[in-house]
Amino acid sequence: MTAHGLTVHGLQHLHDRLARHVDTGAMPGLVALVARHDAEPIDPGRNDPAHVDLVHVDVIGTKAFGAAEPMPRDAIFRMASLTKPITAAAAMILVDDGVLTLDAPVGDRARAPTMHARPAVATAAAHPG
Repeated sequence: MTAHGLTVHGLQHLHDRLARHVDTGAMPGLVALVARHDAEPIDPGRNDPAHVDLVHVDVIGTKAFGAAEPMPRDAIFRMASLTKPITAAAAMILVDDGVLTLDAPVGDRARAPTMHARPAVATAAAHPG
């Protein structure tokens, strides 16, 4: 177990799963990070709501297909079609915080009176684009 509650086995499993995307040619390289939310404020004078610790960074592959230059840790990536997975992640944070339940209607929070959180999150997970 690491100092942040993560296991070496779990981090290796994460690396192996991500490396498969590079090894199969789905992408040339990637940078993954794991951050943990800490209840301590960053600057109590500024009323920061939380502190986030970067606890693990994994850099795999190269900058481009066929390139020899390794992927830099501070690489900047173009993002597209991430509304569904980001919304699903946000919904799951609200579930963890007890603000939302997966079977509750989200009509009060969205303009979809018959929609429930569970199918919306499942759809986002199944169709990330």
